[in-house]
Amino acid sequence: TVNAVAGHTQMAIEMMLDFKQNIFAGYKDILNDVKSYITSGQDLFAQYVGREYDSSSDYWLLKRDGKLEAEYDENGKLITHLNAEVVNRDGSIGKQRLITDTTGSGSQSFYRYLGVEQASNLLGYDVNDISGNRIDKQLLMQVTDSGSNALKAMLSDPGFSINDLTPSQKQAYIAQKVMKNSGMAWSDETKWSSGEGVAFNLKRKGTIGNIMFDTELVNGEYGKSTIAADAIRDYTSYSYFRNGVRDSEFAYKDKIIFTQRDLDGNIMSSTSSKMHTIDSMAGDYDEPFSHPLFGNVQGNTIAPGEFSLRYRSTSNYPLDPFVIFNASTINGTNIDLSGRMAGNDDRWLMHQNRNNNRDSEVGTDYSTGVFVNGCFGFETEDYSYLLDTLDSWGAYSGYEFSGNLTENYWW
Repeated sequence: TVNAVAGHTQMAIEMMLDFKQNIFAGYKDILNDVKSYITSGQDLFAQYVGREYDSSSDYWLLKRDGKLEAEYDENGKLITHLNAEVVNRDGSIGKQRLITDTTGSGSQSFYRYLGVEQASNLLGYDVNDISGNRIDKQLLMQVTDSGSNALKAMLSDPGFSINDLTPSQKQAYIAQKVMKNSGMAWSDETKWSSGEGVAFNLKRKGTIGNIMFDTELVNGEYGKSTIAADAIRDYTSYSYFRNGVRDSEFAYKDKIIFTQRDLDGNIMSSTSSKMHTIDSMAGDYDEPFSHPLFGNVQGNTIAPGEFSLRYRSTSNYPLDPFVIFNASTINGTNIDLSGRMAGNDDRWLMHQNRNNNRDSEVGTDYSTGVFVNGCFGFETEDYSYLLDTLDSWGAYSGYEFSGNLTENYWW
């Protein structure tokens, strides 16, 4: 948390220097951070952060199931940055900062993360409709800073609509309408607060996979999308390593397609790459599997069906690998959330092929060919391009792709 607060404070200082003015006037929390950062040493700043921030739960939290959860600091105050729930290398659940908020406002940050369309979905009607009993007069009076007489005059105009509000007033009204509807309440002391477990579903009927956020605001909100992975195994790939013999003619016959969609399921972008999905190594826990067409093949090969990928894990590979999880092998081994089987430290990964770095088979020449122990392997150039593309779409370290593997036979 100290590093996170220092990071957004440095950004705030840089923005004030760039604009040559205090653009955060009125944002008490940010200005307090800046003051402490400038006037305190490292130890005193850490103590300040410890008082003002709670390291365990001080953010809007994007859950792995697509819900946006309200979390609070030790003083019961909603903090407005956005974190994502991610799975650590050991399979435990952690958090990662996605967006550092600069508004200092619980409702304004919420509007940016939720968006007007999902606000309508959660309320069950168009948020722009303030007719009849759908209007919250008290809330409208608060966000416009109007008295009761001014509010009556405003509402007496038959042409009045929510679009007559300023953009910031409209955003505050919509966000606070949803927050109040969920049971959250406002007080001058704690600002926005609620009971335990308040969460807002960001997914829609057409949403496929985990949600990620754009980094730029459009019309006052962050765009959101998902990425899914479809792997296609060519049946001839099994011929690469069967009955203990390799045949390089059948390397990289398989394919993976990544598709980015909006939350309604509409395709935004797509990219694909050739890869290799057949286990081509003989390990201690890798029993051969008797394939009805290809004889003995290695059993660590991922079985057809659903699987998941976790983006950019730490490893000793030059380029960050994906972790394969929630899958099974053709030998029936279940791969858990950490990408491992029970009782073994090795993980199933999707990674660049790296030769001359294996020693499990003495006397084997690894200078050519593809060598993966049940993992998905890529040629380095293809893999590097794939990472660059997914980065440009907004995929973050720890993002989880929903996937499906099919086998392409001739019949």
